Amino acid sequence: MKKLISAVTALTMLVGFTGCSNGRSESSSKRANLTAEKLSNAAYKRTLVTLEHGMNIIYMMRPISGGEQLMLFGTGNSGLCAAVCDADMESCNTVELPEMKYGTSYNVDAADDGSLIQIVNMADYGDLPEPDTNSPDYDEKLYDDAAQYSLLVNRFDTDGKLVSSNEIDSSAAIAGKYTNIRTVIAGKDAVIAEIDNDFCLLSYSGKLIAKLSGSTVKSFGKNKSGELICLCVPEEGKLQIRVIDENSGNIAESSLTYDFTEGIKGNIYAGNGAYSLFFASYSTLYGIRDDGSIEPIFSFDAANLSPNSLTQYNVRADGSVVFLDTDYETYSTKLRLFMPCDPSEVPEVEVITLGRDSRIDYMLDDYIKSFNDSQDAVHIEVKSFKEGDFGELTEFGSALSTGELPDIIKLEDINDSPFCRSKFEEYGCLCDMYEFIDNDPEFSRDDFVPNAIKFCEKDGKLSALPNIFEIQGGYLTKASHKDDLGDWTTADRLNYYQDPPSWVQPDKYPNDSKMTRILNLFDVDEYIDAENGTCHFDDQLFIDILKYADGGNDEDIIYSNLSDAEQAAYTEYGNLRLRNDVDPVTDFYLSSYDSYVLYTRGMFGTDDVVHIGEKQPYICFPNGYYAISETCKNKELAWEFLRYVYTDNFIKECYKGGNCSWGGLPITKSGLKVREEYDKTPMHNERPKYIYGANFEYFDLGDLTQEDIDRVNAIIDSTYTFVANGRAYNGKLPIPITEELIWSQIKEFFAGGCTAEKCAELIQNRVSLYLAEQK
Repeated sequence: MKKLISAVTALTMLVGFTGCSNGRSESSSKRANLTAEKLSNAAYKRTLVTLEHGMNIIYMMRPISGGEQLMLFGTGNSGLCAAVCDADMESCNTVELPEMKYGTSYNVDAADDGSLIQIVNMADYGDLPEPDTNSPDYDEKLYDDAAQYSLLVNRFDTDGKLVSSNEIDSSAAIAGKYTNIRTVIAGKDAVIAEIDNDFCLLSYSGKLIAKLSGSTVKSFGKNKSGELICLCVPEEGKLQIRVIDENSGNIAESSLTYDFTEGIKGNIYAGNGAYSLFFASYSTLYGIRDDGSIEPIFSFDAANLSPNSLTQYNVRADGSVVFLDTDYETYSTKLRLFMPCDPSEVPEVEVITLGRDSRIDYMLDDYIKSFNDSQDAVHIEVKSFKEGDFGELTEFGSALSTGELPDIIKLEDINDSPFCRSKFEEYGCLCDMYEFIDNDPEFSRDDFVPNAIKFCEKDGKLSALPNIFEIQGGYLTKASHKDDLGDWTTADRLNYYQDPPSWVQPDKYPNDSKMTRILNLFDVDEYIDAENGTCHFDDQLFIDILKYADGGNDEDIIYSNLSDAEQAAYTEYGNLRLRNDVDPVTDFYLSSYDSYVLYTRGMFGTDDVVHIGEKQPYICFPNGYYAISETCKNKELAWEFLRYVYTDNFIKECYKGGNCSWGGLPITKSGLKVREEYDKTPMHNERPKYIYGANFEYFDLGDLTQEDIDRVNAIIDSTYTFVANGRAYNGKLPIPITEELIWSQIKEFFAGGCTAEKCAELIQNRVSLYLAEQK
């Protein structure tokens, strides 16, 4: 099989533009030099910029020195830092900022001379030491009572030294614990700062010059000359650029009005070359030339870029565009460079479509972005579908015959979803993934977690394959309670609820509805033998559960509109339920090795914890499955994307930054090893700590040990799996047990429609008939 080149290479693309016609108003009718028609033929080479800037995440990117250089600002391993880059972005000089403090809130901008302007809300706690909010001894009220807050405007030179620090007038804002600083725009002699909901024009000495307001003002920034400016919408469909007087705060009238119907995203950025400034809508990047004409420069849509993640940008003098792409989930930033080129240089790029449910899927978006960046031969394009787009199962025939199915399909186990896995398998429109695994030079069946991959089989074929899994791991309780609770069978649980031991603390916030009671005791899996196609809802135990549940309330108590004190007490009580023996047992889910520690050394406090009950651990797939449709015209390239998300290098990339956006356990054996190492590494320079109490105190869980890892791996190996009706069975029924068969009858019983005995009889008859039909 031909392999894609996995490297940070240039991807050339044709960046088309579609949108409204933009130009001057009647008072200024000169047309833009670059029309929308010309932009549709603009081509760019895309690549990722590799710079040794010393930052994990970059918050700010600003042109300085008249656009000859670029200032970056963010956080590195040693705290806040900055970097000055040449215009060609080939060299970078890191600037440490040891005197810059975070405060309780801050924001930063760069002046044209390269100095950094910081607006910060500082707290002075008097004689108290700096607060450690993670410490169990932290007294929030003590610190709140001692705190004195002040807003400062700080200026740092290009060497990172603090050259001035001045307190901001109280007429601008009254500093407090929750005072927030958002936008900061540094002018020549003044700075615009958005403090809470007010835009304040401040001198660098901290004096309030004016508050900038007005419903027509949509965005602030600077032009090429360093003047402070704003974008205004004097009326719907119109746009003006107005200059702000730094001495008075007056916003000058504009002689130019543009016809513009799009929304404005973000701030204004200083221009260079023939451009005075740049700004963006949610689909397009625009420039205002020195002669006043407006023109579209770059289309986000055509480049398949999300403007939501492209937080800032810079248009260079050579016409190339640099985007700051910040991912707060992985705590990382990428600089994306688009270089203009001749359209003849744009090669044929294979497009593979990926169909998914119309709901937002941030994790999948990250996978696709990473894959598209990794090579230049294929591009994944998402097609979102909603309920009804495919219609009933019988309508798949027309979709197959016309080739309308996506190349790759994201499936799930939800029966009413348009991408329900069983529906696609029933129609037989999916490839056998084993064929791709068996022909792959790097992967084999033995590389995958056996129980996980076995669960995905049907009749020896693998029509869909997940990339992560979780485990429903059974029950946990304190070791001291095990003898009192018995084997925690369903009968034991019923006895516990009807006659709890003397050490059980009464529940201050009981939710004791009929549905809550039955859900605590009734597990459909326990009453259906899918392997043999039988059921036993007519057991006396099920009848006894129905009678017990019928003694509850009609609805759960809903706690709403609580005061702060009541909410704090409710939070603390809920977090300590297992420690305080209000609930002696919990079922637990393993999505990482650390999650095992959260249960065994967190929720129960310092008491020894043991497993209890007959409930066997089973595997589930929270992120769904990936499949390749039979109508895919280039199945090998579709497999290239799927295999990419199983590779160790991709998994490691997802774990970068100390914040795992890749929730779950990898389905490959080597991926589990990567997860082990990640979970053993301190995240954000400290171990995960279990939160409890009303004031968010933390209980220190200690380090993840090899014993913890071995125990999780043993649970993975012990997950319950057998094959029934051609489908691997892992503790969840492979057949749909519908609302009509079971729950509608239980609800009728709760409403007084029949006796418990009659309810059990009706369910037994219905499910027995259903199981017989499945054979």
